[in-house]
Amino acid sequence: MNNFKIKLNIASLVVLLSLTGAMVVQASTTLFTYQGWGISYVGLSSLSKTYLSKTTTITVHHKQQVCEQYFGVGLKVYIEKSAWYGWETVAEKTFYGTASGTLSTKATSGTYRLEFDAAHKGQTYNIQGSLTK
Repeated sequence: MNNFKIKLNIASLVVLLSLTGAMVVQASTTLFTYQGWGISYVGLSSLSKTYLSKTTTITVHHKQQVCEQYFGVGLKVYIEKSAWYGWETVAEKTFYGTASGTLSTKATSGTYRLEFDAAHKGQTYNIQGSLTK
């Protein structure tokens, strides 16, 4: 009887761990990646755009290295959605110095792009990252 209980407990543990792993692991899909060197433009748009057919959360995974640092000045990253009048900002975040991080938003169906804005024209960055859902 004890041998049966041990086997049952081990089997239960294996099933529980399998189910827990299945719930925790959620694959993300890369919509596009970006990379640039010496970025110092005000209002530089990503070359890539993506279309979403349904509401979903999208996330920018951003990494930057500062080339020339001006105190208190950062690189602003915008998630923008196409509208009939142009592009509208749906989320934004400023990254300071050499940094990495994420920016997420709940996005409805439509076309999206990223925009990068160095607050000081002399400030330059090397950037890379991706947009995922």
